[in-house]
Amino acid sequence: MFTTNIPNFEEKKGVIYDADGTLFKSINVKKSLFLAGNLLRAKLGLLPYKQDADKVLLALKQRGIQLGLATDMSDGMLQWFRDSKILTPSLDSTFETIVNGSMVQNKKPDPEALYVAMDKMKLHPQECIAIGDSLKDIIPAVSIPRLTTCVIYDRSSEKDLKELTKLTPYHFNNWGEVLNGLN
Repeated sequence: MFTTNIPNFEEKKGVIYDADGTLFKSINVKKSLFLAGNLLRAKLGLLPYKQDADKVLLALKQRGIQLGLATDMSDGMLQWFRDSKILTPSLDSTFETIVNGSMVQNKKPDPEALYVAMDKMKLHPQECIAIGDSLKDIIPAVSIPRLTTCVIYDRSSEKDLKELTKLTPYHFNNWGEVLNGLN
């Protein structure tokens, strides 16, 4: 677990998130089971957003902060989230831009998806915060000069906690900590 240090969101115009492990609970199953696992969650009423992530998204949106999603998820997975309507709020009503692996030539840990998201949002790195849960998310973010980078704890990246803490001064354990900081 991290010692909490949350950046000042009020100074920024945009936040770009990773999806799996950051906004959504990490799924440690093969990709072919991803959709079936989320369908089961939906039937049980267990939405895939991590606890309080949806509240943070809404709070930032109400403050006029643009939201972006930069993920390696396939078109099919993103479309499933759209079609299944299990996300509240929905992807398209929440994010001004969604950049996935099929929209870039170089997937993470290359920073291309972050650059494309910022370009689509018409923002510069110093105006944004990038939030991820793993080295695969944080390494490309810290390679972009003046981009504020923040890491959220996820059990799947526990083995990399020391390195993640060294890479960015901003980290938190759960979305509730961010929500408390915003209120």
